[in-house]
Amino acid sequence: MNFNDYLMKRLSVGMQQPAKTGEAGANAGQLDENALKNSSLFSSFSADDLANIDFEKLLSEGVGSDNEALNAVLRSFLELEGIQNAADGDENGELSAEEAKAFIMSVIGKDGDASNLSMEDLDAVVQELGIDLDTVAQALDEVLNENKEEEVKPEEAKEAEKAQAVEEAEEAKEAEKAQAPKAAQQAGGSGGAGASSGVGNSGGASGASNNRKTEEAKGETPEEIKKDIQAKNEEKDKIEADADKEIEEQENAKEKAMKQYGVSDEELEKYKEEEKKLDDQIKDNENSIKDQDKTISDANATIKSNESYIKDIDAQISSNQEVISKISGEDSGDKKAEIESKISNLENEKKAKEEENNKLQNETIKKAEEEKKNLETKNQELEKQKEELLSKTLAESKGFCSGMPSDARKGITEQIKQYDEKVKDIREKRDKDVAEVQKDITALEAKLKTAEEKEKRGEFLKENSAVASSLPENLMKGVLEGKEDVVCEIAEKYGLEPEFFAAIIGLESGWGTSGYATSNFNFGGVSGSGDAGYSVRSSDGHKFAKYSSVEAGLDAMAKNLASYDERFGDVNAVDINNVYAIGGHYCVGGDWANKVSSIYNQIKAKMG
Repeated sequence: MNFNDYLMKRLSVGMQQPAKTGEAGANAGQLDENALKNSSLFSSFSADDLANIDFEKLLSEGVGSDNEALNAVLRSFLELEGIQNAADGDENGELSAEEAKAFIMSVIGKDGDASNLSMEDLDAVVQELGIDLDTVAQALDEVLNENKEEEVKPEEAKEAEKAQAVEEAEEAKEAEKAQAPKAAQQAGGSGGAGASSGVGNSGGASGASNNRKTEEAKGETPEEIKKDIQAKNEEKDKIEADADKEIEEQENAKEKAMKQYGVSDEELEKYKEEEKKLDDQIKDNENSIKDQDKTISDANATIKSNESYIKDIDAQISSNQEVISKISGEDSGDKKAEIESKISNLENEKKAKEEENNKLQNETIKKAEEEKKNLETKNQELEKQKEELLSKTLAESKGFCSGMPSDARKGITEQIKQYDEKVKDIREKRDKDVAEVQKDITALEAKLKTAEEKEKRGEFLKENSAVASSLPENLMKGVLEGKEDVVCEIAEKYGLEPEFFAAIIGLESGWGTSGYATSNFNFGGVSGSGDAGYSVRSSDGHKFAKYSSVEAGLDAMAKNLASYDERFGDVNAVDINNVYAIGGHYCVGGDWANKVSSIYNQIKAKMG
């Protein structure tokens, strides 16, 4: 948009003179339509026209001469913020009559003809100062729209607000209806099986399984977390790319302005060469700052993950100590010693993680933050050198603002410097926005590390967990005699209810007295090969797993059972509530599920 088109845009709004040019001018009335129309037809204003202007009166009353078109054009020109900033020589925020006159006189001749003031002169200045008339015109449109909105009758406005309120209420009701079935479904699926069965522990196991599946659906698996991290990194890259584009635009605009105001190609080339050296150093430092940020982010992710793990360790230590307090009997000394050894393992693991966190916080992060601070300081110094380079180039340029008054030259110099200020603002905003996204990335990376370490850490916690026997004494027999606590411990290791695990052992091995239990330590009729090989049933050649110890046999049996909810779609959880689904895979045919249920109920009855 050129300045003439901008003048025509004002006709549709009838804007008044801004208060910045004088309070009287702000109330001097709207621009005269005929005057503006006439101004659009002029080819130039002569030196005599300009000589007759009373700039004091023009700024205060909006009328500086008898020529209405000239008054309208100059008022519209001087009201532009970019023009006021450039013309305000003493930078006190107020445009005086002397400053306005000096600036207008410096504009004459931009089109090559110094005998008069033309529209081409005004357009050239607007372009040199980088004033976006399209944006200014858009603001005028907004004012026009606001004026139109204010013209709506109060009754119509009330009716419109009422209709909108009704519409919003209807939308809220529809949203509530849509959520109701989903909420009911969630309420119905929460622990329902456990509630109907009357068995407390089994309901908890089912809930844990459902929770795990829900977390996976929410993107809690390592693969989903990695996708979230990738999306955040792409968001960060876009912020940086957009900032780079804005910076390039400002640099191009600055170069254009320098050339338009008389900086020669040779002078400009020398300036750009020196500026590039400084910019390259700034870019290198920014890349190094990114490296330090990555180091800090990785360290913080590890610290957060370790802190979560330490809480789990503390909980397991507390649980083990509680078990020790409940142990009594002739062999209590050996049992306590075994659990104390596990507590020692847990404490050593906790100490190792605390030491790792301490080293990360006080060495890795501290060093990275110090290096980042040094790099940021260097960049601040480089930015200052860029400012000095620009000032020196403009000051020493032979053609810069040639023939213009010193006040005008000073104003234009400051206008050009604003491009570098905008670049600094863009970088600061970029760094702030990137830092916000980086916080999300750090949290996701901590979650990823926890997820990736989950199995390893879970195994360690299980290996060093202790449980007090919740089974009746003298329940087990044969090679399992006195091993009730071992059965409980292994059941807990794999998230099984001890009573349910024991019921299956009782049915499958006669509580540890069957032939395969005594000869193979196989307590669940497990087929295939065990850690000690296998044995063959002579009648049909079927292979049964053989294990090296009671613990190995029980562990293999529990591990196999615990996988049923993942291996078979109809098994929602490995507990008494799903015994019939489990039986359909564990022992095809027969009355396996009913027998396990009967034994389970007998165990619970003995426990009171």
